[in-house]
Amino acid sequence: MRRLLLVRHAQPKIDANIPAAEWTLTDAGKQKSRLLTQYFEDYAVTRVFTSHEPKAHETGCIPAKLLNLPCEIVPDLHEHDRTGEPSLPREVFLQKLETFFKQ
Repeated sequence: MRRLLLVRHAQPKIDANIPAAEWTLTDAGKQKSRLLTQYFEDYAVTRVFTSHEPKAHETGCIPAKLLNLPCEIVPDLHEHDRTGEPSLPREVFLQKLETFFKQ
């Protein structure tokens, strides 16, 4: 039986001067990504696919590298597109996101 394990990216370095699609992981985010190794082993993950966004690619490839698994970027596999959207305070961003999904 095949399974699909979906993982959200780890904690990114948020920088209002850089588009969200270009953010990388914080040191804490990299550490959390290493912890995914156990989950990947538990679920017998054999391949890792990520978006082109650095934060997502790092999140997936860190444990993949530790387990000697292939890790590849898949076009159009990414979060919602926030290109051109201003950086918002977290509470405002979450409210906008909630409204988006309700509609």
